[in-house]
Amino acid sequence: MSIVMILMGVSQIFLGAQDVTQVRDTLPAAIKQEHRFQAIPGEKTVLRSEVRRMVSAAGEADFIRYVQTLPGVASAAEGSSTYYVRGGDLGGNRFTVDGVTIYGASHLLGLASVFPTELVDNARFCRGGFSVEDSDATASHLRLVSLTPDDGEIKTAFQASNFIVGGLVNVPVVKGKVSFTGGLRVSPLPLEYSAIRNICGASADSLGKLKAAVYDVFGKLCWKFSTQDELSLSGFHSCDSYYYRQSVNSSVSMLWSNSYVNLQYQGRRDGGWSLNGQFYANEFHNRQGMEARLSESENSLAIRSSIQELVQQFTVTRQCNELLSVSFGERVKYARYNPGTSNQYSGNAVIFPTDYPLVDHASNHLIYSVYFQPELKKDRRYDFRATGQLNMYKRLNGSCQKVPEADLLCRINIVPWLYLESTADWRCQFHHVLEGIPIGWSVDLVVPSDEKFLPEYSTQYYLGLGIETESVKCSVGAYKKNISNLLFFGDSKSLFSSSLAGWENNIDIGVGTSLGVESMLECMAGPVDFRLSYTYSKTDRTFPNVNKGMSFPAKFDRRNILNCSSRYAMVDTRERSMGFTALVTWQSGHFETVPMGVFEGTLLSGTGQTNIYIYSSVNNYRMPDYVRCDVGYYVDWAKNGHEHSLNVGVYNILNRHNPFMVFYDSEDRSWKQLSLIPIMPSISYRIEF
Repeated sequence: MSIVMILMGVSQIFLGAQDVTQVRDTLPAAIKQEHRFQAIPGEKTVLRSEVRRMVSAAGEADFIRYVQTLPGVASAAEGSSTYYVRGGDLGGNRFTVDGVTIYGASHLLGLASVFPTELVDNARFCRGGFSVEDSDATASHLRLVSLTPDDGEIKTAFQASNFIVGGLVNVPVVKGKVSFTGGLRVSPLPLEYSAIRNICGASADSLGKLKAAVYDVFGKLCWKFSTQDELSLSGFHSCDSYYYRQSVNSSVSMLWSNSYVNLQYQGRRDGGWSLNGQFYANEFHNRQGMEARLSESENSLAIRSSIQELVQQFTVTRQCNELLSVSFGERVKYARYNPGTSNQYSGNAVIFPTDYPLVDHASNHLIYSVYFQPELKKDRRYDFRATGQLNMYKRLNGSCQKVPEADLLCRINIVPWLYLESTADWRCQFHHVLEGIPIGWSVDLVVPSDEKFLPEYSTQYYLGLGIETESVKCSVGAYKKNISNLLFFGDSKSLFSSSLAGWENNIDIGVGTSLGVESMLECMAGPVDFRLSYTYSKTDRTFPNVNKGMSFPAKFDRRNILNCSSRYAMVDTRERSMGFTALVTWQSGHFETVPMGVFEGTLLSGTGQTNIYIYSSVNNYRMPDYVRCDVGYYVDWAKNGHEHSLNVGVYNILNRHNPFMVFYDSEDRSWKQLSLIPIMPSISYRIEF
């Protein structure tokens, strides 16, 4: 029940009020389950202009929001940055910036992404037919490439939205040789919440003494020491930290942060040779803390997790002729994991409270990989690509495991506008993610693979047919996916007590299956752009000691997912552009585990009574369908040498209260459902000098 209270309280940070609907008998439209484009197969290139004009609850849209509208992708909580791809778990998705893994990709409790959209040069999303760039991921890879600094002139920009303000700068240090670009974003959340409290008074005072620090900073220095050689040094740091009083006798704190330093070299040589090498160090850290006063004594507990990585990688590519290219290389990764360490702490500092460890789960791991990738490609005719990789993985002072991986992609144009495409992937992942509350908070436990928790394996096959003309792109296909060595974490809703007892003692290992059909239609007819995507899928999980060993639906097995987005450009000239955007999404409800009944029992000590719940099966209740409509207006113009951009929209314009979870109120003796985000205005303004 404490999790429900935290959800209710934290939602007030952003909304001022949350929606709780009381349901005495059954949830409407609920279904009981007793037993139970270039797109689709390969990569999808995501344009920054498309992302900018999307409507977001946080005001500033990002690439994760765009990915959630693609076929094969199921979103989690409303407005969150969590998504599931083709039946995979959250941990099967990889998020990188310039090849550096970001383990905590969410800002503002999942309402935004940690990396600024304005600093992204290009983005690619891959969920099948993986390449050498897509290591250590079994479901998908969203890879962002940061802007290369412009060595021509000084540029600055400022942007403000609902919950984020920031700016970026571009400075040529040595003209034609050395240049720098960087950005800083900060959330004025504490000031906004204080203003809401002053206006609403006691009605918004359930989160007393709120403290928050939400920001990210990025910098990139680029040196072009020849026409064919470029060296760059970049750094990034993000932080989300929250502290608030939940009641007179208790408080809650949360923190997650990402940091990295990345040195990268890109060079070209005569004869079609090119080299990409990099060395980076990154760190991810999260903490959940609670303080409570019991019998006049202060009790505190913090659950911490961290990952530190050192990675060296180089890839050599040879363009043999107009059709054939070959890539090969190696990667060395040292990783130190420390999941679910228990700490006691004192003080209410937002970012750095004083603490000391009670339980330590630190371990060191080494992964060495070599890979090879030939590709035979002719535009509008065919594309054949094969990727092979051999991984040697070991926990230091442990045994070494050799794990091969392979990926195949085949695309053949039957006629210039009609193509057949197929992929096959045999993937491996050397860490597991134990999910807590799936609402986009980066407070999950990242657990390394070892002799006890073997690496996660995935096999995936896809076959599809597509049409591609100048104004229309259409594709339809089907996939089949099997996953082994999946971890089931039984204490996700009671993380604090499970960490004290040892989180590793409540984990079951099993398998997963997923079948689905995906389709997408994109049309560009004059001033109108239109995109429609639909997915029908079925995803199951099977664990020996869960649900009596019988298969059950995955929590986010959304059987039907329909996304429809459109843009109407009223004006589209060099000096000015203006238009409207809309997004409609309909998704089958996710699953919840709810009891069939409850009865009161007496404690053996005789000191009181407790409720005992009766469950029929795991994930036995499908929530009502999820429906949302967003509308927006954008205008871009240039004046006095400055470029302006304004986006205004309404998130969830229908004000539909989509339920996220159900819980039983023992005082009212009734079931209630919790909704997160009602209608929300969205605004973002940007000016470039």
